[in-house]
Amino acid sequence: MAQLRLILKLLKIDRPIEFTQEYVEKPINEIDFRKEIHPKKTLLNKDILPYYQLFQENSGFVENLSIIDLLFSQGPQSKNYF
Repeated sequence: MAQLRLILKLLKIDRPIEFTQEYVEKPINEIDFRKEIHPKKTLLNKDILPYYQLFQENSGFVENLSIIDLLFSQGPQSKNYF
């Protein structure tokens, strides 16, 4: 929770964090990404804009890295990638 709060703060995103009271297999009227976001699956959005990465000269742009890479690479401009 602390890490999520810090990331939201660094991105200057003011959004409440809410917890569910019960597990619902197929929520109605909700967007459910629980089974979509997985380290072995490709990203949902293929229109990712490349940004400068430190070792880009050696390996090219590497997709699917964490928000931490974006924050360290772009700083305050990170929010422009959403």
